[in-house]
Amino acid sequence: MNNPSTWLAKSATMILASLLVLGFGGATAAAQDDEPSIAEIATEQGNFTTLLAAAQAVGLDATLADCETGPLTVLAPTDAAFERALGDLGLEATDLLAQPDLVEAILQYHVLEGAITSDQVLALDGASAPTLQGEEITVSVEGETISILNGNPEPAVVTAADITACNGVVHVIDNVMLAPSQAAALTGGDAAAEDDDTAEDDAAAEDDAAAEDDAAAEDDEAAEDDAAAEGDGAAEDDDTAAEDDEAAEDDAAAEDEALAETGVDSGALFVVGLAVLAAGVMLVSFARPVLRTNRYDA
Repeated sequence: MNNPSTWLAKSATMILASLLVLGFGGATAAAQDDEPSIAEIATEQGNFTTLLAAAQAVGLDATLADCETGPLTVLAPTDAAFERALGDLGLEATDLLAQPDLVEAILQYHVLEGAITSDQVLALDGASAPTLQGEEITVSVEGETISILNGNPEPAVVTAADITACNGVVHVIDNVMLAPSQAAALTGGDAAAEDDDTAEDDAAAEDDAAAEDDAAAEDDEAAEDDAAAEGDGAAEDDDTAAEDDEAAEDDAAAEDEALAETGVDSGALFVVGLAVLAAGVMLVSFARPVLRTNRYDA
C-alpha cells in the first residue's frame, strides 16, 4: 500500500500541472480586451521599475505587454525585493543587467504557464511546479501565507495576489527567486573567491611562520657562536695564566740553580755581609787615635 503523504504530494503535483496547462476553469476570463497587460500593471504599480528594466533588457517586455500571449502567472519581485537580493549577492543592478543571459533565465524562473490564482495555490501546499526557465519552485502554505521555496535560501513570500491581466495574473513577492543552478553560480563564485583569499592568507601565514623559524634558528646559531667564542676566550685566558705560572716557576727554579752552583746560600751571604761591616767599624775605631797623634806631633 502506498504512503498516503506520498500519494497526496503526487496528486497535488498532478493537479498543479493540469492547472498550468489548462488555466483551470474561469482563469481564461482574465484575458479580456478591456484588462491591462502584465507589463501595463507593472508600470502602473510604480514599484516594479527594476523588473521592467530587466525584461526590456532581454526582450521579454513585448511578451508581457501582448494580450494575445499566455495566459501566464508572473511572480513579480518589487524594487525593494531586487535591492535586497542584489545586496545579498554584493551586486549592483547595472552588474546584473550586464549579463543578459542570466537576467533572462532569472525572469523566466518567475513565470509559470497558465493563470494560477491564490485560491488554487492554497490547496497545493508542498507541491512543486516547473517554471518557464525549466527548474521547479515549491509552494509552502502556512495559514493564508504563501511562500515560494527556491534556490535562494530566503523564500519569496506573496504579499499581494490575484492582480488579473489580459494575458494572465500577477502575484507580488518580497524577494527575488533564484533557480538552484543560478544560486550555485552566483554564490559559488563568492565562496570560491573567499576560499582563494583564505588559501592565500594561510600561505602567507605559513611563510611568516617559516621566516620566524629561520630567524629564531639564526639567533640560536649566533648565540651558540657567541658562547663558543666566550669559551675559547676563557680557555685562552686559562692557558695564558698557566703559562705565566709556569714561567714564574721556571724563574724561581733558575735562581735556585744559580745559588746552588755558587755553593752559597742567602744565609751565608748575610753572615759574610755582617762580618765585613764589623771589620769596617773596627778599622775606623783603630784609625781615629792614630790620626789624632799624628796631628798633635805635627
